[in-house]
Amino acid sequence: MSFKPRIFISSTFDLIKLRKKLSTFFKSIGAEPLLYEENLTPSINRSSYRKDLLNADFAIFIFDKMYGSETETGLSGTHEEWLISNQNNIPSHVYIKFENEEDDSSKEKKLKKFISEEIDSNFVSYYFFKDEKDLLKRLKETSLTIAHDIVVTNIEKSKLEKRIIRNLSINQDYKEAISFIRHMEEIIHLHQIENGPDLTRTSVLNFILGSWASYSDSQRKLFIDEKLNDLFHKIFIPYQEFINYRLKTLHPGRTKTIYLKSMGMEISYEYLNPLNSSVVVDWDLLRSHIQLLMDEYQKFKKEIMKQKNQNDIHFNY
Repeated sequence: MSFKPRIFISSTFDLIKLRKKLSTFFKSIGAEPLLYEENLTPSINRSSYRKDLLNADFAIFIFDKMYGSETETGLSGTHEEWLISNQNNIPSHVYIKFENEEDDSSKEKKLKKFISEEIDSNFVSYYFFKDEKDLLKRLKETSLTIAHDIVVTNIEKSKLEKRIIRNLSINQDYKEAISFIRHMEEIIHLHQIENGPDLTRTSVLNFILGSWASYSDSQRKLFIDEKLNDLFHKIFIPYQEFINYRLKTLHPGRTKTIYLKSMGMEISYEYLNPLNSSVVVDWDLLRSHIQLLMDEYQKFKKEIMKQKNQNDIHFNY
């Protein structure tokens, strides 16, 4: 069964023509627009029928020059809708009509106060639009963002069991890790076989780890689980030491090609030679860096495999 997201469109009533255009746009992309003058429950109590926006999956708030007519609460209908939306965590986007500085006085004091107290003071982001065409363009550009926000909010509201959330999290981390593990396992195997590339004296290791180096920064998070991120980052500490020393003492020489099944491609790598005859290369130091790297890699691999195995056992009972 298909899901038809419900988009509540809020503005003062004088923008009814704009609201109709937005309604037409949302219908064209498969959403169900909600306009209180068309869709919502009739009532003599203005505050009461606006509560029907609780059925919405998303709300669009548009502010032009008018605060709007006040209801029996002393607030405008749009102001009430804003409060209801925020109090009930309905995801929303805010659009404010841009005014030149000389025209700024055209906005009502109450509207300025509302924008200042409810939007600016609460650090709510919003988009300035020039005219109807500009607003429609912006909505088209952000339609995927709106869909994403709706899906995320619905997942949160569904209150999934913790074990299900954990299952999704571990499976996602495993998916990210398994590609890296396959690459590492293949080069370890090649290093161990006779006539295979020596990781100390060739650039093979750099070819593999170099593509993952952008995630070695502790500020970047490749995995959902923080422990996995920490273990992954530690792999690159001895790797960086290895690279730094290699750059000071070695330069690439003859090249050779090898086919990597984990990548499904043939790669070229270089044999590394001393920079010149006066440079004494500490090959044992380079090997020690690689050994430390492999030790950290094994810890990372052991942890992700442990998490995956435990999750598979407990989730499928």
